[in-house]
Amino acid sequence: MDFESLELTDEVRATLPGSFIQTSDGYVHYQLKGEGECVVFVHGITTPSFVWDPIFDELASHNFSVLRYDLFGRGYSDRIRGRFDVDLYDRQLLELLTKLGLNKKKLTLVGLSLGGAICANFAVRHSELIKSICLIDPVHPSKLPRAMKLLQVPGLNKIIVKFFGRNILFSNMSGNFHNYEKFPQFKDKFMAQLKFKGYSRSVISTMVQYKFDNLDRIYTSIGKLDVPICLFWGEEDTIVPYEVNEKLRTAIPHVIFHSIKEAGHLSHYEKPEIVTPLLLAFLEK
Repeated sequence: MDFESLELTDEVRATLPGSFIQTSDGYVHYQLKGEGECVVFVHGITTPSFVWDPIFDELASHNFSVLRYDLFGRGYSDRIRGRFDVDLYDRQLLELLTKLGLNKKKLTLVGLSLGGAICANFAVRHSELIKSICLIDPVHPSKLPRAMKLLQVPGLNKIIVKFFGRNILFSNMSGNFHNYEKFPQFKDKFMAQLKFKGYSRSVISTMVQYKFDNLDRIYTSIGKLDVPICLFWGEEDTIVPYEVNEKLRTAIPHVIFHSIKEAGHLSHYEKPEIVTPLLLAFLEK
């Protein structure tokens, strides 16, 4: 594969699966399926929206309208120029919902890892749109991955990006799982996005520019919202370690917590037979 050698042009987008919609920052790649109450899935910092494959169709078959999309710089969404911060991701989701006409009724947000932080921030800013929230192994400022911490250091981050940038992104793919060998197709699905220029820059820019230190306050704020919230955590998560769940449960006293055995950071992907029924039960209350 020629890494990051192609541009995402109109001609290229026409050959790709899913749908595209233009926002003020660029084109967003998404898939909308099913009928009923809206559930929005937000992925993490490196792996795009295919990460919802194990549960997406199942929820659509249970009378939900399910939306998943690629964050800017990931999957097939545009590799924009600009700051990859809280405001960008909030604007991307709000404009996507508005253009699809999904901002008229209350919805459920389901966020994985960085997506958990994005969902929490969005819920605080747009609480009038929120029916419920589900967090899956969400990122937390107390236990950021070591590479992410180093990229927060001015000056040092430029050296790291120059000499080790790509290694940082791809060295720990297996670390998302407790049993990585059971998912041989995952790497190929992940690598599909790497044909397009700007992926590495986008991910690293997020690590540098997203204000993770505000997340304690944000999680506490959603804990004060009058909405149901559930939390899933893989017991073998080494990306955001399992014990961090205690901090989330303190910040959100009424959270419904599910501990997933023999699962790593992508607990829903590794154990969909456990997570999906629990998520459906939460949504159908």
